[in-house]
Amino acid sequence: MAAISPQLFAAQDRAYRDSVVGPADRVDAMVVTNGAFTLMHHWAEGPGVREYSLSADWDDRWRTGGTIEEVMEEAHLDSGHILEAIKRFAAERSKRLGALRDDLESALRR
Repeated sequence: MAAISPQLFAAQDRAYRDSVVGPADRVDAMVVTNGAFTLMHHWAEGPGVREYSLSADWDDRWRTGGTIEEVMEEAHLDSGHILEAIKRFAAERSKRLGALRDDLESALRR
């Protein structure tokens, strides 16, 4: 999914929004953004989303500059980092969903 405009998305009816990205999708997600991770909260949120996502502010530091390739690599937004992040996200799905389930069960017992 390409997340272009949260304002345009919010203007759509709930059925459409949920068909594109529903509540379960928002917690079982990762994002790749060249902006700040916090700006993606319209699309994905949950305890593990940041851990699996890629964003230019991944380490809360300014990029040092250089060529486009150097900046993209430092930001972890080059093709190698993206491919590895997607592989990790897919490979660890059972672990991630198990942790979510455990957290929910723990909260329900309180």
